[in-house]
Amino acid sequence: MNKSMLYLEGLFEGFAANAEDAVFEWQHFKDVSYYAQLLAHSRQLDVEIASLIAYGHDAGRTHGGIHGKLHAKESAKVLKQLLVDKGYANLYQKKEMKIVLRAIKNHSKKDQIDDVYSELIKDADTLAHIDEQLEVDVNGYEFTRYLALKSHIQLDQVASIHDWVRIFFKLNGHLNVLWNEGFSTESQDEWVHQVRTTTRKLRSIITIFSKTEYYFDEPSFKSILKEYETKLKQILKHLEAARRLAVFINMEAYDVQKKKLDTLYQIELEHIKKLLKDDTIELDRTLKLSFNCIDTEQWIKSCNGIINQQIVRYIKRVSKLELENDEKIHFVRVKGKQLKYLFELGLISNANKHLYDMIKEFHDISGELHDIKDAMNYKHSAHYFDTKTLEKKQKNDLIRLKKTIFYFKLV
Repeated sequence: MNKSMLYLEGLFEGFAANAEDAVFEWQHFKDVSYYAQLLAHSRQLDVEIASLIAYGHDAGRTHGGIHGKLHAKESAKVLKQLLVDKGYANLYQKKEMKIVLRAIKNHSKKDQIDDVYSELIKDADTLAHIDEQLEVDVNGYEFTRYLALKSHIQLDQVASIHDWVRIFFKLNGHLNVLWNEGFSTESQDEWVHQVRTTTRKLRSIITIFSKTEYYFDEPSFKSILKEYETKLKQILKHLEAARRLAVFINMEAYDVQKKKLDTLYQIELEHIKKLLKDDTIELDRTLKLSFNCIDTEQWIKSCNGIINQQIVRYIKRVSKLELENDEKIHFVRVKGKQLKYLFELGLISNANKHLYDMIKEFHDISGELHDIKDAMNYKHSAHYFDTKTLEKKQKNDLIRLKKTIFYFKLV
């Protein structure tokens, strides 16, 4: 670091050391400076520019005495004036000073994404706040920024092929039992839920097997899987109407006492009872399929590559979403189900669990929004639901979803 930067570092550090809350301000100055330099190296940005931004980012508070949101704008003024007063302004080009001042002005706007240097100081400030154990709002945008910084988007581990096969047959067996035994009056809601989720989990595994089928020595491997998946699709299709009504009946806005939808729900369940006896989609309990893998190491490598591509594609899709586009949000949610299920089954893992947590959060919120929209559009919806409750819930969910999408934009 050149002499000018050392002088400026000492100058701004002195402001922090003599500020009203000197113990905190001095430590914060050191923490932010450290993280700014670290992030500049990792992001291949100018370390000197990043350091100058870090030195001056809180000068409006430590030297100017301005607190709250206004301190960021004041900090830019203080830095600019001091560089002129001390004769250092000519060391920086106008373009560089524009970058520095803009980043300092933006550093408190943790709920938006700006240029790379603005993002650098926001991230350095966030990491420092967490280190300093400040009361960061876990429901706020700064904490969401922290989760994104700590997330790994590359898989650390794909389970062995033996685990994939074991879980596949375990799910297949569970589905067979559910399908062949049917449901009782007491278990109908849970039965519909179990069959749907088990079927979707099986399809998630099948998708990966289909893309890696060249590692198995069974000649008819792909055709058997395709035939099996066709049956699974039929099951999902017929369960959809019953599932939809079950969701409506369990909604907070639904008048449970009047039981207005119960008759319709029972009609759909009767259809399912007939379907259980349909020979065309009778499930094969044994599923005669050989999973003899030719090269287990190469299978894992191929599987890892396929899933990492899916993760990157999923993150891009979510990050481009607009809250107004209900159909697109639902489409991306459906596409992300596979990743969610593979994480839950333990077939893929990530050393840092934040990525899975946010995938699940997006899945849950967007699913709830889809159900609310579905209820609002249901025939004679006002007859079945308290629309004001639905609208209030929708508004709250959209706020939560916006923050979740923000996480994926940062990642």
